[in-house]
Amino acid sequence: ITILRLRSAEATGPAGPSRFLVPAAAALVAGILFTIFRTETHFLGDGYTGLSLLAADRPLVKTREIGESLLHIWVKNLVGSGGETAALTSFRILSIGAGVLFVAAVFEASRRFFDRWADRLLFALALCSGGYMVLFFGYVENYSLFNLSVGLFVLVGIAASRCLISRYWILLPLCLAVVMHILGVTLIPAAAYLLLTPTRLGRRVAQIPLRAKLIGLAVLFAAGLWAITVFEERSLFFKFALLPLVADRWTVDDYTLFAPAHLIDLLNLLILLVPGLGIAAAVWLAAGRKAVWKDAAVKFLAVTTAAIVAAIFLFDPKLGMGRDWDLFAFVGLPLAALVALVILGLELPRQRMVQALIALVVLGLFSVAGRLTIHNTPDAGVAQFANFLKLDFGRGVNAQVILMSYYDKRGDTATGDSIYAQWFRDFPESKLIQDARTMKETGHRAEAKEMFYRVIEMNPRLAGSWSNLGEMYLADKQYDSALVHLQTALGLNPYEASARANLGLLYFDRGDFDRAIDNLEEALSIEPNQAAISYNLAHVYRVVKRMDMFEKYLRQCTELPGAPLSALQLLGDYYLSRQRFAEAAEVFRNALLKGFPEEAVAERVTLFPQLAQYIRSAASPKTD
Repeated sequence: ITILRLRSAEATGPAGPSRFLVPAAAALVAGILFTIFRTETHFLGDGYTGLSLLAADRPLVKTREIGESLLHIWVKNLVGSGGETAALTSFRILSIGAGVLFVAAVFEASRRFFDRWADRLLFALALCSGGYMVLFFGYVENYSLFNLSVGLFVLVGIAASRCLISRYWILLPLCLAVVMHILGVTLIPAAAYLLLTPTRLGRRVAQIPLRAKLIGLAVLFAAGLWAITVFEERSLFFKFALLPLVADRWTVDDYTLFAPAHLIDLLNLLILLVPGLGIAAAVWLAAGRKAVWKDAAVKFLAVTTAAIVAAIFLFDPKLGMGRDWDLFAFVGLPLAALVALVILGLELPRQRMVQALIALVVLGLFSVAGRLTIHNTPDAGVAQFANFLKLDFGRGVNAQVILMSYYDKRGDTATGDSIYAQWFRDFPESKLIQDARTMKETGHRAEAKEMFYRVIEMNPRLAGSWSNLGEMYLADKQYDSALVHLQTALGLNPYEASARANLGLLYFDRGDFDRAIDNLEEALSIEPNQAAISYNLAHVYRVVKRMDMFEKYLRQCTELPGAPLSALQLLGDYYLSRQRFAEAAEVFRNALLKGFPEEAVAERVTLFPQLAQYIRSAASPKTD
C-alpha cells in the first residue's frame, strides 16, 4: 500500500463524477468511429492467415503472443460456434474494445498532466491520431491489446516521471505488455530507467561525465553484439529472427542490417506512425532544444522510443516492412507522446506551438483516413498488397496464396487461377517443391531429395524443403542429417508442424522419450486435427507406461478425420483388456462403419462374450 499509493498532486480539473465526462465522451465517439469505419480487407500482416487459424476448431496458440491469442479464442467461443464469422467478430470486438480503452485512458491522463484545456486536448489528439490507431478499427491481427498495453505503459511512465503516482505502477503495464506479446520485453530498459533514476545508484550514474557514459554505452553495445552472436550459434530461430550484418546464404534480396532498403523501411515506418515527425523535428531545431530535456517525462519517453527502435532495427521483418508494419506499430506510441511533450515544452510563442500541434494532428488524421479507405476498398487493398509484394519480391513467395484464396472465396476462380499460374512463373521453386513432394509420396525418393536440394539452392528460407528432407533422412535412420534438417526447418518456421512431429519421432527412436513427448505435443498444438500426430503421441505414452495419456491421445486420434483403422482397433482392444465393454463396443461399431472386418469383431466377441450384449443392445431400436 505504501509503495503503490497515489502521491499528492494539485487538482487540475473538477472533482467528482463530472471529471470523467470528457474521457467517456471521447471513448464513445471513438467507439462509434472504430465500428463504422472498421476494416473490410485484411491483407497486411497475417490478417487472412490469422483469421483462418482462429476459425479452426482448435485454434493455434502462439506462445510469443499467448495472452492475446487466448483472449481471441475465448471471445470467439463466446460469440459463436466457430467459423470465420465468429473469428472475425472476435478480432473486431477486441480491436475496437482496445481502442476505446486507449482513447479513454489518453483523455483521462491528459487531464492529469496539464492545467490548460487546450494542452489537454492537443496532447490527447496527438496520441489519438497516430498511424497505430488503424489497429483499433476492427483490424485482424493479434496486436491491438498489445498496443493498448504499450499505450498504458507510456501514460503510466509519464505520470510516474512527474511524481503523480508511484514509479512501481510501471510494472503493471509492463507485465501486461509482455503477456500480450514477447516484444513487450523491449519496454524493460525504460522501466528500469524509471525505477532506478531516483535511487542512489541512479543519482551516481547521472553524475558520471558524458565521455564515460558514452564509453559505457559502447561497452554495453559490444556486449549485446556478443550475446547476439552466442544466441545465434545456439538457436537457429534466433539467428533467422535477426537481420545479418552482412549478406549470407539466408539473406533475402540483400536485406541486411545497414542496407539502404532497411534504413528507408525503418524511416518510413516511423513517418507512417507519426506523419508529423518532420514538422516536429523542424520546430524543435528552430526553438530552444535544451529546455525540453529538463522534463523527466521527456527523458523517459526518449529512452522508451530508443529501446524499441533499436529492437526493430535488429529484427527481420519477415513479410517485408510494408506488410509487417503492424508488428512494429507499438513504437509509434512513445514516439507520438514524445513529439507532443517536446512541442508543448518548447519555448515558443503560444500560437506557434498550437499551430505545430494542430498540423501534427491533421497530418495524422489524414494519414489514418487514407489508410482506412484502402482497407475498406477491396480493389485498393488488393493493389496495395500487390505493390508491397513487388517492393519485397523475395519475401512474397508464399503471399500469392492469400490472393488466390481471396478470389476463390469470392467465386472469381479465373483470377485465382491466373495468380496461381503467375506465382509459378515468378517463383519456380514453389512448383519444384510441389513436384518434389509428389515424387516423395510416389516412392521416387532419390529424385525427390535432389529436387528438394535444388529448391534450397534457389531459396534456402523455404522451411518445407528442409522439413521434407529431414523426414526422408529420418525414414532412412540417418538421424544426424535428419536432426540438422528438421532443426533448420523449425528455425525458419517454428510453426512447421510436420518438422516438429518428425523431430519428436527422431527423439523417440533415440530413446529420449521426454523430448519426443514435448515435440509431439507442440506439433499437436500447431496442427490439432492431425490424427497421425495424436496416434504417434499415444504410442510414445504407451511405451513409457503412461496409460492414462495413451488412452487420451488415442481416443483423440479416433475422433479426428483420417484416423487409421489400426487406431480404432488398438483403442477397442485396450478397453477390452480393461473390461470396459460398453466403450469397446462403441469403438468397434465405429470401426465397422469405416470398413473394419466383421470377422475380426467376431473373434473378439468369441474371446469376450460380454462384448456381444453391448453390441446387440446398441443395435436394437429404441422405443419411447
